[in-house]
Amino acid sequence: MKRISLVAFICTVLVGDLAHGQTAGGTVYIDTAVGNTLYRRTQFVNGNKVESIIRNDGTFGMPGTQYRAYSGVWPIGSGHGHVDQMSLMVGAEVTDNNGKPTHIISESYSGATSYIDQNLLTGRQYAWNPLPGYFNPNRAVMDPRTLRWDSTNSAQIASSTDPTTWPRTWPGKDATWNGTWDGYFGKDQFNADQEVVYVIDDSYNSEFAFYPFSKDTSRRGLGLQVETRLFQWAHPLAEDQIFVHFQITNVGDVVDFQRSTTPIYLGAFADTHP
Repeated sequence: MKRISLVAFICTVLVGDLAHGQTAGGTVYIDTAVGNTLYRRTQFVNGNKVESIIRNDGTFGMPGTQYRAYSGVWPIGSGHGHVDQMSLMVGAEVTDNNGKPTHIISESYSGATSYIDQNLLTGRQYAWNPLPGYFNPNRAVMDPRTLRWDSTNSAQIASSTDPTTWPRTWPGKDATWNGTWDGYFGKDQFNADQEVVYVIDDSYNSEFAFYPFSKDTSRRGLGLQVETRLFQWAHPLAEDQIFVHFQITNVGDVVDFQRSTTPIYLGAFADTHP
């Protein structure tokens, strides 16, 4: 029996003088927008022998039996979903406002039921949330039943294979990028057979008394912003995998994970189908 690993997570942690967006590797774009549940979208990736529904909140797959035939399916077209849900997890030890060492973990795992790990006062889930600007909010598709253009729930995460999903302008890019693909390998570079991009932050993670932004107490978590890209190649050497690259940046101004002794941990929480 052929054994495969459907999803490969790759993390890059940028921990230089991030208040100015500088690292040893050069300038890093820090998006000034803030994550919000209003910007949550889905996308379907099917650039090789793996197909799956994904979400722009740091997760891969969709929990629930109704999505089983669409979540981590291999081989493509079989309807055999192997993945219930996977979530990026980033944890660190910080000192909270009371002077106590505190361990904070940012993730978006929700399970098959509604997300219950949340602030009971505000109702906000302690989860990653997407920033605006990485999908086309005005995207419309033709309803094959009525032959009319429909914009209801048609906005999807930006995908290299569908220009209708691209935003009018890309965050951090000048006007010469308008109408082009903002690829990992450069402008209009389609190295992968399918590439998807979105950006998230952990500002909703208000479980503990830690404030990573000294001038904005509404933004919580660890003060992290993560550019997320998914890649699929149809080449035989990579046709059975989806590669997910997380570029994790500390955009807060309270903790510098490089200059302090603060440990930071990366991982993923996964639930699979039998």
